[in-house]
Amino acid sequence: FKLWEKDGAGILKKLSISPNFGEVSINRKWIDMIVKAKSINGINNISSFTNAINLHTIGIDRIVDSGISNIEISTSLVDRESYKRLYGRDKYDQVLKNILDLLSANKSKGSPIDIYINLRIDLPQENFEKSEAYKKIIKYIDKRKISYLTKYDTWGGVIKKDSIPKGATFISVKNNKGKPPCLQLYKTLYVKMDGTIQACKCVTHESLNTRNILDYS
Repeated sequence: FKLWEKDGAGILKKLSISPNFGEVSINRKWIDMIVKAKSINGINNISSFTNAINLHTIGIDRIVDSGISNIEISTSLVDRESYKRLYGRDKYDQVLKNILDLLSANKSKGSPIDIYINLRIDLPQENFEKSEAYKKIIKYIDKRKISYLTKYDTWGGVIKKDSIPKGATFISVKNNKGKPPCLQLYKTLYVKMDGTIQACKCVTHESLNTRNILDYS
């Protein structure tokens, strides 16, 4: 925030409050950071990624009223069994309730937040579209705002086949031959909390780092 207040006003317009690893909602200052960012001249878009597990501990109305512009929810919603297998935690019921409560509260307040749901589910996607969860969610959100991840990065071989959803595949360098690189590499630069300018927000690797923006302030 010091960067915005000193030199960034009018230049740095978008703020993503999301960790590269972990979950943003376990940070007790998450809502406070959103409110602070909203008060700074020049910031016109504030976004966060969440797995929705802990939203109820913060307060759904507090989140909706915070001033955040976009929330992207990354989760699995077909059923309790597949959720537990993919995420290693038995939190399906709580996650679904949190999502429904968030969507409902957002709609009742005029939809101030643009909400997207990014699903990691066993394929095909019809597994979800035939579920009871889908029937409940679609009452509050356009189906075009629900996406399905079908290809995964191995993160240098760390992620194994049995850790990704059934029917999904790994991104192959061979299959990507002749295709343009990931959009995130040239769409825009990302400034991390320590000031490091990074070329991609999805993967943390020193090869993606450039300079530190604080060196120029």
